[in-house]
Amino acid sequence: MSYLRKVFLMLLIAVTAAAMIPQGAAAAEATEEETAEGEASSYDVPAKGKHGFRTIGGKRYYYKKNGKLATGWTKIYNNLYYMGKNGVVRTGWRKIDGKDCYFNFRGRLVFKGTKTDAKAEQLEFIETIAEGIKKHGDKYHICCYSGVIGQAILESGWGKSKLASKYNNFFGLKCGSSWKGRSVNLKTMEEYSAGKTSVIYDYFRVYKTPAAGIKGFFEFIDTPRYANLKNVKDPDRYVELVKKDGYATSSSYVSVLTSIIRYNNLKAYDPY
Repeated sequence: MSYLRKVFLMLLIAVTAAAMIPQGAAAAEATEEETAEGEASSYDVPAKGKHGFRTIGGKRYYYKKNGKLATGWTKIYNNLYYMGKNGVVRTGWRKIDGKDCYFNFRGRLVFKGTKTDAKAEQLEFIETIAEGIKKHGDKYHICCYSGVIGQAILESGWGKSKLASKYNNFFGLKCGSSWKGRSVNLKTMEEYSAGKTSVIYDYFRVYKTPAAGIKGFFEFIDTPRYANLKNVKDPDRYVELVKKDGYATSSSYVSVLTSIIRYNNLKAYDPY
C-alpha cells in the first residue's frame, strides 16, 4: 500500500469517526464524575421540534430547540438548572463557581451559598416531604407541592416537633370524629380571637412511619371542605384557600407560610 493511500485511509477513518458524534456532545474532556455518569455522545439528536428533557440510560438531558444538548447554567421556565459538559442534568449538592449549590430531584436550583449541616438537614427534610407528595399528589389532584412542603415545615418545625419526630405527624393533624387510628394528647396553641392565643390540649393523629404520615395529609384534606385546593398551582392562592378553609387558626398563618415558601425557594418543587 502506497504512502499516500495510507494517509488517505487514515483521514477517511478520522472524518468518519468525527461524523458519528452527534450535535451537542461536548468536545471538552469529561471529568471523572461526567465519565462515570455516561457520555451523551452516544445518543442521537432528536428530530426538529422534539426538544425538551429526555431520560436516556437512566440519565436526564435537555435538548434545545436547535437540537443541541444544553450544558452549563440553563434557565428553563424561570428555574435554573446546571448541566455538565456531557449534558447530564445535575442533582444534589454540587460545587459550582466556588459556591455550594443544591439541585432538587427535578434538577432545579434550590440553594446557592455555603453548605452547613443545618442547611443540609433542612434540604433533606424538604426532599423527604417532596417525595411523598410526588407519590400521592396526582391521585388527590394536589399540584402545589410548595404549599404542602411549606405546611410541613411550619407545622412540624422542620420535623423536630414531638408530634413529628415521635408520632410521624408532620402536618399538625388532629383526630376529628372520622379518625379510627392511634392518637396522642398534646399541648397546642390556638388563636380563636385575633391576637389572643390560648394553650389547650387536644388529640392528634399518630402514624407508624414518616411515609404514612405524609400520605395521611392527603387523606385528611380529601373532603369537601378542602376540595377547592385541587388543581391549584399558585402558592399564594393555595395558602389563602387553606387558611380560609379553616386549616389553622393563627392570624399570621398566611404571611408566615408565604415567607417560608419564598425564603426556601419551594416553588422549585412544583411540577410545572
